[in-house]
Amino acid sequence: MRRAPTYEQLPATARAYVTLDHRAPIYDPYATATWRSVLANGRVVFLKADHTGEYPTLAAERDRCVWLGHRGVAVPEVIDYGDDGRIEWLVTAALSGVDATAPEHLSRPERTVPILAEGLRAFHEIDPDGCPFDARVGPAMAHVATRVASDAIDVAGFHDVHRPLGVTGALARLQERRPDDGD
Repeated sequence: MRRAPTYEQLPATARAYVTLDHRAPIYDPYATATWRSVLANGRVVFLKADHTGEYPTLAAERDRCVWLGHRGVAVPEVIDYGDDGRIEWLVTAALSGVDATAPEHLSRPERTVPILAEGLRAFHEIDPDGCPFDARVGPAMAHVATRVASDAIDVAGFHDVHRPLGVTGALARLQERRPDDGD
């Protein structure tokens, strides 16, 4: 598994969104790196970058944001997307509000959890008619099996509980516990 792109690897078009004081990514545990920047006009944006061909693609994230946004869901506005054949990038505007992992939310789970549950309930009430994305169990499991066969999964990204299983053991556990969704 490749590491996330660095600032130096970004195409010039993507680098233009990263301000000088924000060249270190705020998040880059695996293949995707994220930078937070404040543009000259004061707008806060996030730039995500990944190697072209990784799954899920940033193009897919862009498409999901656009699809959900047209259905009234508060998602980040897509500002820019590009792919130079090596690196793909997605620039989105920051949403208003405070991240649910902020200390004031983590310290008050009795308040935060119901808010998150309400948001999840609203998300699940979206009419799926015409949804162009297939995230059913069958296609997802086929994708995972393909990634395992091509050695595209690194156990370093596994939770501590699952890391000892190894990649093939984790796939076996998934298959053993797979729910039946009709496909």
